[in-house]
Amino acid sequence: MRSATRAALLAASAVTALLSAAAPASAVPTVSMDCETGGGYYGCAPQISGAVPPMTITWTRNGVPVSQWNNRWAVSERCTPGQVLTLTAKVADGSGSASATDVFTCSNGPWP
Repeated sequence: MRSATRAALLAASAVTALLSAAAPASAVPTVSMDCETGGGYYGCAPQISGAVPPMTITWTRNGVPVSQWNNRWAVSERCTPGQVLTLTAKVADGSGSASATDVFTCSNGPWP
């Protein structure tokens, strides 16, 4: 009887230890930005790693939110040659958020 009780207590302790073990910490996503320009247009795409769905992507252009671009993996539009643009993509998931920014000058030349 004692050995059965001891075995039950050990089993219960093992289950409790397994259930209370901390889950591995999720890493916050990392983001870098890749923008190119040419022919009076530009295109930007964030390079995302470590994000776990569900996630969101929010964009700002020159510090102003561009809500119609939200959750797009790439954006592009016409620009005025010589215009300096600042684009930021912020990626968020359940573990946190990260953002990346690219500052570039709109080019009328050929695409890189």
